[in-house]
Amino acid sequence: MKGSFCNIHHFTPSLKTFETLKEMERLTRSANFLSHLLTAVPIFQIFSGRGNYAGLNTLSSSDNITTYDWNNLAQAFSSIDVIKRRQLETLAMRAVDETSSKDREFWKCVYNAL
Repeated sequence: MKGSFCNIHHFTPSLKTFETLKEMERLTRSANFLSHLLTAVPIFQIFSGRGNYAGLNTLSSSDNITTYDWNNLAQAFSSIDVIKRRQLETLAMRAVDETSSKDREFWKCVYNAL
């Protein structure tokens, strides 16, 4: 059950568990990179001008700040965490299906913690 936590004693992860953990780490790094990239795009658009990226333009910058679609940006940021969590849940559930014994218990705990 989601939100419930568990305690596994004397657990030695299998190779499959280590591989899945590496994949989860890669996915998390990629999502964090995307988040940083999304942060840079609006700043570039605002201060460079939407149609003119050749240089900074103070007048267009102030206009861009007031007309920038901040709601869409907020939705984009919040969706990264939702997508990342879903992907991590998918990896954990697949590991539940592909492992046995204490590894399976471990992945059920991971899934429930997500």
